[in-house]
Amino acid sequence: MAEALELKIEKKEDKKVTELAESTTKVTDEKIEKSLNYNELSPEEKKAVDEFNEKIDVFDATQILQYGSAAQTKISDFSDSILKDIRTKQTGDTGALLSDLVGQIKSFDSSIGKDNKGLFGKLFYSAKREFHTIIAKYSKIETNIDTIEKSLDKNKIQLLKDVSTFDEMYEKNLEFFKEISLYIIAGERKLEELRNVTLPELKKNAEETKDQLDIQKVQDLEAKINRFEKKIHDLKITRVISIQMAPQIRLLQNNDAELVEKIQSSITNTIPLW
Repeated sequence: MAEALELKIEKKEDKKVTELAESTTKVTDEKIEKSLNYNELSPEEKKAVDEFNEKIDVFDATQILQYGSAAQTKISDFSDSILKDIRTKQTGDTGALLSDLVGQIKSFDSSIGKDNKGLFGKLFYSAKREFHTIIAKYSKIETNIDTIEKSLDKNKIQLLKDVSTFDEMYEKNLEFFKEISLYIIAGERKLEELRNVTLPELKKNAEETKDQLDIQKVQDLEAKINRFEKKIHDLKITRVISIQMAPQIRLLQNNDAELVEKIQSSITNTIPLW
C-alpha cells in the first residue's frame, strides 16, 4: 500500500496564501507557480517534504494514482459544503423584513399626513374621532413592527453565528490549501530528481550496454514520469479551487456582517425614532 504524507499544519494565517487569494479575481498559472516555492516553507514543512520525497515510488502505480487524493477529496467536499450553505441560507428573508419595516413606518406617516376630509368631512369633522383613528392605526402598525423586530433579532443571532463560522471555514480552507501545496512541492522535487538524475543515469547505462532490458527501463521511467507529472498538474487544479474559495468565504462573511449592522441600526435607531 502507498504511504501517505502526514501533514501537521499550524493553524495560523499564511500571508503569502492570503495575498494570493485576495489580491486577484483570476488566478493565473504564473502566480500559481510562483507560490509553490520550496525555499519559502518553514523548517518543519521542508523536513516533511524531504522525508516524504524519499518515499515516492513512481513505479508503484497505486501510490501514484492515490498521490494527494486525500487532500483533493477534502477540498472537493469542503467546496461542496460551501455551495450547499449558499443555497440554503435565507439572507433574503432579512432583506424582506427590513423592507417591510420601512414600509410599515412610511405607511403610518403618510396616512397621518393626508387630509382627505373634503367639504362634508370638514362639516362633520371630529377631532376626537380622528384621534381614535390614529391610535387604532398606530396600535396595528406597532404590533406589526414588534413582530418584525422579533424576527430581525432572531436573524441577527443566526447571522452572528454564521460570521463566526466563516472564520472557522477560512482557517479550515487554509489548512487544506497548505496540505495540497506540500504534496505538489514534494512531487515536483521528485520529478526534478527523476529528470535530472535518475533518467540520465538510466539512459547512459542503456547507451553503454545496448541491452534491450536497459532500454525498456528508460522507456518505462519516461512513461512513469509523464503520468506522475499529469497527477501533479491535477493537484494544481484542485489547489486553484482552494485559492478561489478564500475570497468567496470572506465575501459571504462580509455580506452577513453588513446585514447584522443593518438589523442593529434598525433596532437601536429606526424603531425608537419612529
